[in-house]
Amino acid sequence: MYADIAFPLKLHSLTYKIPEGASTDIEGRIVKASIGGRPALGLVVSVSAEPPVAKKKFREIEEVYGRFGSKAALPLILWLADYHVSTIGMALKTCFFEEAAALMQSGLVPSETDETQAAQGFYASMLYHAGSTKNELSLLADTVSGIKDNSKGIVALAPETVRLDQIAGALRAIFGERLCVLHGRLTKKKRMSAIERIISGDADVIAGTRSAVFAPLSNVSFISVAGEHSQSYKGEEGIRYNGRDVAVMRGFIEKSPVLLSSVCPSLESVYNSRTGKYVALNAKGFRIKGAGPMFADAVRSAVEGQQEVVRPKIEIINLQKRETISPAIIKQAKNIFSAGGRFLFLVNRQGYSLIRCDECGFMPRCGRCLVPMAFTKNNRVLRCGYCGETKPGFSVCPDCKSAKLSFFGAGTEKVKEEVERLLHAEALVIEKKHGRASAGEDMSGSSFVVGTSYARRKSKEQVFDGAAYLNIDAIVFQPDFRADEKAFQEIMELVQVIRPDSKIYLQTGDARRPLWNNLRHYDFGAFYDYELAQRKSLGYPPFSRTALLVVKSKSAVPGLQESVYSAVSSVSFPGLEILGPIERPPSGKAYRQQFHILLKAKDSRILHKASRSILGNLDGMKDVEAFADTNPYKI
Repeated sequence: MYADIAFPLKLHSLTYKIPEGASTDIEGRIVKASIGGRPALGLVVSVSAEPPVAKKKFREIEEVYGRFGSKAALPLILWLADYHVSTIGMALKTCFFEEAAALMQSGLVPSETDETQAAQGFYASMLYHAGSTKNELSLLADTVSGIKDNSKGIVALAPETVRLDQIAGALRAIFGERLCVLHGRLTKKKRMSAIERIISGDADVIAGTRSAVFAPLSNVSFISVAGEHSQSYKGEEGIRYNGRDVAVMRGFIEKSPVLLSSVCPSLESVYNSRTGKYVALNAKGFRIKGAGPMFADAVRSAVEGQQEVVRPKIEIINLQKRETISPAIIKQAKNIFSAGGRFLFLVNRQGYSLIRCDECGFMPRCGRCLVPMAFTKNNRVLRCGYCGETKPGFSVCPDCKSAKLSFFGAGTEKVKEEVERLLHAEALVIEKKHGRASAGEDMSGSSFVVGTSYARRKSKEQVFDGAAYLNIDAIVFQPDFRADEKAFQEIMELVQVIRPDSKIYLQTGDARRPLWNNLRHYDFGAFYDYELAQRKSLGYPPFSRTALLVVKSKSAVPGLQESVYSAVSSVSFPGLEILGPIERPPSGKAYRQQFHILLKAKDSRILHKASRSILGNLDGMKDVEAFADTNPYKI
């Protein structure tokens, strides 16, 4: 008998011989075997009577340990690798396999754990459009409280650590020591301790960020995804999975219900609820097919118990040329300050401003990313907002030597300067510095806060008495079919930290855009109707599937462009649309060349076949990396 074993390496599975007399019931189990002359821990993905290829001698499995996670863990790993056009080895690296395997080998956790049928025993994905993030938290807490006596194995995902703290606090009050928190900032020691508690069965309620969806529980009876629309669930390294989509698939495989919630659900999830794939919990008389009375009653009671939400008014300001902050916004901020309140100014650009020569039109751009660099007045340097590259500032144009330079497109430094000049009070700047985490600034004592969207995310429970988004056009004018959706979601997130009896101001150079009217009236239905109609006419998700293939090199590879074109031109499938390849600025300082290929198809199977074919054509090229980003968030 033979076993195909996957190792947590960038490899496909390898075939080994099962020793004579050993049990052949080892699929899904952790084993020790030699690879490259060294012992390694891997996962048995399949067992067969005959080897896949004729070979005189196969290496033998050296030792067999326990099962990795539940019986559904292996199907989930295989799906993860297949759907994201990657290797099983890379999928293993994604899902806490190395920690679990090391613990089993050391004997710190039992090789065999009790596995019973999940308490719910049915699958359904449910979507709840919450009036506020507090409603989301309340819905989750009320639901799990109603099923806690008949549930073993709960996973609750949060998009960011701020939301995670709130969710973990609520679950700890319900489940006590059964709770375990998993997120990317845990030290290796703390992560190993958390996985040990999960595998041993001491913790069966998991609260965490994106990767916690892979918690190696022996049973899963309920999964929740708060803020399901959030970009934070989409990975940008390794296998580029979406935590929300993995949660739905894990629920399907484990036969467990999945609760998706958001203050502004993604267009894909809204479409799925409209077409019946998800249960729309906001609909009157909703029915969860297959649910037992206890679970159905718990969800219905939780939904009916949500309080009606009052939101702040949204006012659209048609920005005049040369204005950084509209007089109407300054007037409102002054009134709030006089009353002892607090005002938030948001602008998604760090530094002072962009700079341009009035004579020849020269704008300094990043040599790597090719985007305009922002001038930082404090240290008089130019900085790229993407890669962090810096250049010395200048007082005369490097091209034509003219001294006629204009500053435009205000950043946080300039907004702070304007606020302090016009309002005669100090403003605190909150922004995430490139390449390192920001310190834990306290905003509670500041009347005026200036920042990027990071300031909004960091606000926690701190509520402002008013806010202004000064450059919302920077989102909606991006060449991205999701631009309006991202803007709507960004403003709905901002609403969560503003008092309901106050105002939010949106400055724009195009006040006639349909998006603004929908935002002013909180008309989600009209917004979704319009966006879905636009997407359908253009053939974009959710009416098609997309994959972004990225090819990059750390050195200048001769003929790379021709090789990429050749790899793409030889692939053709019915219903497949290929856009590109196009050369793009390299992502990361280590790379010299980068190409993007966007694939579109209504049938995901066609999309995956085409992706594998193109990547296969590029396989083996020296110094070249190529990977697929299925359902990319950034194009």
